[in-house]
Amino acid sequence: MSKFDTLTGGASRDRGAGLVGLSRAVPACAGAVRSLPLCSRGARGAVAYIDAMRILRGLLLSALLALAAACAPSINQAAKADVDARIAAMAPSGRAFEAPAAAAPMPLEVGQWVTIKVVDKDGRPSITTYKIVGEDGDAFWIETQTDSYFGSQAMRMLVALGDRTDPGAIDVRALWTRDANGNVQEMPPPIMAMMKGSFEPILRQMILRWDALPQEDAAAIAGRFAGCFRGQSTVAVAGYSTTSEVWWHPAVPVISVVKAVGVSEPSTTELVDFGYDGATSSF
Repeated sequence: MSKFDTLTGGASRDRGAGLVGLSRAVPACAGAVRSLPLCSRGARGAVAYIDAMRILRGLLLSALLALAAACAPSINQAAKADVDARIAAMAPSGRAFEAPAAAAPMPLEVGQWVTIKVVDKDGRPSITTYKIVGEDGDAFWIETQTDSYFGSQAMRMLVALGDRTDPGAIDVRALWTRDANGNVQEMPPPIMAMMKGSFEPILRQMILRWDALPQEDAAAIAGRFAGCFRGQSTVAVAGYSTTSEVWWHPAVPVISVVKAVGVSEPSTTELVDFGYDGATSSF
């Protein structure tokens, strides 16, 4: 097991996978990157590593302020206007979903997508979309894009997740990133190995086990969901940890999250919309 406390059963008080507050660990991750000697990576490797870390920080859902402090001199006004306009246009859906018959997530399939709104502890929002855009043997091409006040950043990875109950089964086989300036970078395998602890929290959102969790109704922009599985989720990296209360429902594809509320820090996550087909690559 890594240092990430992602709920996979047993005696743990947590069950599920980390979502809200993942990036409260960003400052620590950034420090870890700075502590790596550049000579051990080579000049080109160092540049690729640092560029990828900037993107991955942005993708750890509620890390926007940390990202701004670490990577961006100021808010991008055009990006802020776009995010604010999209959020202002969001309206609650009238859709209703019945209580699940089984405590298991929906199987991953090409075309699935989900969009969430995250508000960090300082009230700054972002919009993140997860989508399944391809399949290669036992692995899926998964893309994540986060639009924030600091621009848009994305990641595309080929990953095998096993039966989605064991974090140890995660196997990342390819990784591409795109920064706020549109620069696309493919990560060489040695750098992927060094960065595993940074992108692992994103993937662990898809490792789910709900069999011992209580059920409770929950509502979000995307609709009303009866009998959600409710539990706490803790993510820890480089000595920093954060906990959230999360509501999951198997009618929601990919990450299954309906909503989440920060426990250790004030933050919220809310499901905006989702679909079972139609997702296409933005790379």
